[in-house]
Amino acid sequence: MEFEAVLAGSSAVSEPRLRGQMGRTVYIVARDHPELYAYLRDRFTCDGAAEVILDRRVAERRRQDVPFDPDRRRADRRSRPDVERELENRSHAIITVPDPPVD
Repeated sequence: MEFEAVLAGSSAVSEPRLRGQMGRTVYIVARDHPELYAYLRDRFTCDGAAEVILDRRVAERRRQDVPFDPDRRRADRRSRPDVERELENRSHAIITVPDPPVD
């Protein structure tokens, strides 16, 4: 499998970086593509602005009909429907995480 061709046809999930804008690029690889994960991990080992993650999720956590205390968080920080769709349709998703603002 030619991984460069796979990545070239990828649609980035987040907005592309603007010139001079800092941030981190995160490659999330579907769990059923460990060879792509290994390739990307090796390719971006020395790149401090890139991170490669293997999607480890199996299913939704709350599957029981048991009452629970509401979360204190306003929204689930892991809920990214666009990333979910990319991982279902492709072998990977690419997102850009902006650096926090400097005061």
